[in-house]
Amino acid sequence: MINIMKRFVESSVSQALHEGTQDGDSAASSATEPGTTSAPFSALDPPRSNDRSTPQVALPSRERNASSSSDPTMRRTVPKADLVMAIERFQYAMLLAERKTAVTQLQKLWVEADIPDDAHRLIIPVILNALVTDPRDTELMEAMLELMQSIVSTNPSNASILLQGDIVLIGSCHSQEHVEPHALDTILGLMQDPSPWIRGPTVQLIKKVQDGDSASFATHILACQEGHGLDSAVLVDCLHVIVNMVRNNTMSQSLLRETPFVPVLFPLLLDAGLPSPDQPNHHPTPLEDDDEGNQPSSTGLRTTLDILLCLVGPTPPEELDEVARRDQAKRQEERSAVQAHLAQLPDVVAAVSEVACHGVTEADRIHALQVLHLLCEDNDAHQLLALTWTSMTTSPSYVLSMCLRLDVHHEETPLGASARTLLDGVWHNDLAKISILQHIHAPPPPPLE
Repeated sequence: MINIMKRFVESSVSQALHEGTQDGDSAASSATEPGTTSAPFSALDPPRSNDRSTPQVALPSRERNASSSSDPTMRRTVPKADLVMAIERFQYAMLLAERKTAVTQLQKLWVEADIPDDAHRLIIPVILNALVTDPRDTELMEAMLELMQSIVSTNPSNASILLQGDIVLIGSCHSQEHVEPHALDTILGLMQDPSPWIRGPTVQLIKKVQDGDSASFATHILACQEGHGLDSAVLVDCLHVIVNMVRNNTMSQSLLRETPFVPVLFPLLLDAGLPSPDQPNHHPTPLEDDDEGNQPSSTGLRTTLDILLCLVGPTPPEELDEVARRDQAKRQEERSAVQAHLAQLPDVVAAVSEVACHGVTEADRIHALQVLHLLCEDNDAHQLLALTWTSMTTSPSYVLSMCLRLDVHHEETPLGASARTLLDGVWHNDLAKISILQHIHAPPPPPLE
């Protein structure tokens, strides 16, 4: 049955094609005969080359209005009084529907009319104030952000106005003024809105402001306090990521030691934890003042010293799992090589010594003494090297000399206990013991020029 239907369809199609060919031939022959009129061409016939004129297509009214309004020369002029009235209608509208209607009228004016610059400066603070004081109506907020985009697109110099420090909102009677907060800060605050219909136009507005005045935009974005201190949130987070990567992981520790970041960046981080040069009357043993000795340690400096502890020292076995214990046993065989590698970084060792002698807080100094102790623990060569560790911040002095003073005068304090631990690690070396007794109290030689 299916084959019969297929044959029927094929025969019908071939017959229709044959009849269409015959009709076309007869029409062509009749058109060539003199005195006869040619049949009108159908839409499927190819166009003839002779007597063909280009059709004139009229644009719809909506497209004509859009094209005429996009051309600045074709925009209509609106009296300033009408602009001020439209802005005040939006500014003082009490009902939500009235404010939406006023925003729609302003959008139409900014698309179709030629707006003077003073009107731009008048409406910008009004919209900024409405963005933070209006009820959180998504449709109204989106319309106001789109209006602000039109204002910046129409006149790119308005981007510079938004990037200024403070914008003054002037009342309609020109007698009341109050200062609005920074415009870009207000716009950036909208990025925290939970609605994507508000965050999307906000991103577009920020992009238009950046395109309007890229230099001022970059200056404003970079002129912030974030990232310029040792306790910066960004810096502390990065250091926490590093210390979590290298803790109990010998492969990550080896990778970090092979990079140039330790000798380049760590001296800068450690020096940032020292007292500023203009800080008066700072002395290396602030233990007499309980408030100064109990100051909280800097998070950035503490994390930096934690990274050095992970690189050089073993972790207590009770804090390790079975796999980490095997790695720790393997690393114990390579510990002397690790100590030698870090000891060959003079800037890092010198910065740790400065923190041990002149750290701002007692916790920082204890932490630095622990790093120095691990550098020379069970290593005769480094125990002799410890004799040369000096502090040059105020008066030149040896680190071990400072440890002796702490052990003698402050033996009951945690800082004195840390200094005693470092001395006990060096005291087992006979040469170091003799040097301490004979020469440690002599001032170190001045640095080479």
